[in-house]
Amino acid sequence: MRTAERIVWRAYRSRKGKARRHHERVVRAHSERVVAVLREAEVRQDAGPEQALEDLMVMLLTIAERYAEGHVGQLLDEAQLSEARVAPREGLRFVAVGATVVTFLAGAAVAGLPEAALGALLPVLAIGAAAILNRGKMPTPGQLTDLIIPR
Repeated sequence: MRTAERIVWRAYRSRKGKARRHHERVVRAHSERVVAVLREAEVRQDAGPEQALEDLMVMLLTIAERYAEGHVGQLLDEAQLSEARVAPREGLRFVAVGATVVTFLAGAAVAGLPEAALGALLPVLAIGAAAILNRGKMPTPGQLTDLIIPR
């Protein structure tokens, strides 16, 4: 379900051209409602697993089909959607990672670490904070190489 949610959250980016701001807002609001419905369907698995899994499967197939067709603003029908919404937290996590890295680097500088050590500490702190605050999602080896050895 995490993969499906991540794809739905990023659906507004899948257009070939840059979407205008008002259209992007509509697609993001639709994505919030779609993720909320998916989470509700996932919760219903405990009460009635057979029917809940069938409903979830139908929803995921509908989302995949419409996503492949490019209908990112209509991934599910209005009848399938509820008024519940889920707030995206990517921006909040990004700010938390930045604040954590800055706080630890400032603490290390006040503690008297040499400047060379601070430079080496920065990528380690950034990777560690990002992995912890993003629920254990580690960067790929290519991303680590680009972070440690700038091009």
